[in-house]
Amino acid sequence: MNSLFNHDQVIYSIDTSALIAAFHEHYPIENFPSLWCEIEALIKNGRLKMSQVVFEEAMRDTEIKQWCDENQLKPHFLFFASSTP
Repeated sequence: MNSLFNHDQVIYSIDTSALIAAFHEHYPIENFPSLWCEIEALIKNGRLKMSQVVFEEAMRDTEIKQWCDENQLKPHFLFFASSTP
């Protein structure tokens, strides 16, 4: 079946609550390390993005900030433009 998008071209966006819930409640890194390796790869390949506001909110979470810092993820985020004036 033909698709409008190649699987490798799909870009994902995530918000703060989804990231925090996944990291702490549903898919903790100690139980799902391969999932977080895949998320890291999506970020580094420019396929998982978030707005600047979401990134700043997420960095308030000490453990998520540590994960981002350890994996040097910040330079890979191409922040979506904010819709605020």
